[in-house]
Amino acid sequence: MKFQRYNCKHCGEEFERRKLSTYTPKFCSMKCANEYQTLNPYRGERKERIIQTCKECDREFAVLPSRADRNLFCSTKCQYTWRSKKMSDKGNPNWQGGISRLPYPFNWKEISAKVIETQRVCMNPMCGYNGRLVTHHINYDKTDCGKMNLICLCEKCNSAANFNKKEWEILYANINKTFYESIDFFNGA
Repeated sequence: MKFQRYNCKHCGEEFERRKLSTYTPKFCSMKCANEYQTLNPYRGERKERIIQTCKECDREFAVLPSRADRNLFCSTKCQYTWRSKKMSDKGNPNWQGGISRLPYPFNWKEISAKVIETQRVCMNPMCGYNGRLVTHHINYDKTDCGKMNLICLCEKCNSAANFNKKEWEILYANINKTFYESIDFFNGA
């Protein structure tokens, strides 16, 4: 390998490096490079910028011409504020006219939590998982939230219940009936 001698741009000491065709070393060490850059910040010509108006606050700001079509805001705060306004209500492509929770009732989270707290495990007799649980509507009517229509299932069993619905409906109705009868028996009702 061929080595070549160079002079450090910061301390002036002579040092050796492999000869590279594409790069000429300027410093003998990272320490010299860092000290040099600290003492001599880049003072090159600033690239020309154009003035734009922020879409959110109407304040003027400078931007490189190559980024003029992408930088429409003076700050990320303005960008997030604008996006938040634009994507709320009717501006959001997923907007459904304020009926986001339908067909579920507005207290669905509380109802679901109560069912999961009562049953505590996946009620599918072939599963018994007690990790991430959800509440399933046995008759598939989301507005019917009576305790005899709601059963606790794991996510996998809940997804499987969307196929062969009639079979699952009969199975889960029988399981739920047996479960609540046993609770009533032990509570003396």
